[in-house]
Amino acid sequence: MSHDVLVAKHQAWCTTLLSVITDAYKLGAVIGAAPLVLPDRSTIFAHVLFVPGELSKIVRRDDIRPAEFGPALVVDIVTGAIPEAARSLRLASFGAAHVLEVWQIDAERNSAQFFQARADWGYDLVQPDKSGIYFSAAAEELAFPATWFRQQPSLFDIMAWWGMIDD
Repeated sequence: MSHDVLVAKHQAWCTTLLSVITDAYKLGAVIGAAPLVLPDRSTIFAHVLFVPGELSKIVRRDDIRPAEFGPALVVDIVTGAIPEAARSLRLASFGAAHVLEVWQIDAERNSAQFFQARADWGYDLVQPDKSGIYFSAAAEELAFPATWFRQQPSLFDIMAWWGMIDD
């Protein structure tokens, strides 16, 4: 698969994953593909964003300005073509935008690294618990098996795992 197809596939799947839980619990808005305006007025592209509750009502169509608020979660989809140094710079940019949590998804490896912000807006790499479940800092209800990025279960299977429907 081409780079663009892999990225689009992961972007769509992550948008679905986040939309299921945010819609079910009315947590806010999930936005696919948006520029995030940094404090220096430069922009960084985010593949998927989660904006919580009341803040989701003031999101503009053309960009998201962290001077007003920072998204609670950004999904950053990367490939092997993006070196570690560039990935680190992207994390620093998300920190400047006051993003609480960043998921860096490697589209070629079907794996994820989860980062949660510190008080200084740097990030700590957070591992799933011993049973392989990842617990998000962005939304208490958002917990799931970290292997889902490799497996990419269907919407039905996601909803069944969360107990929203009977399987």
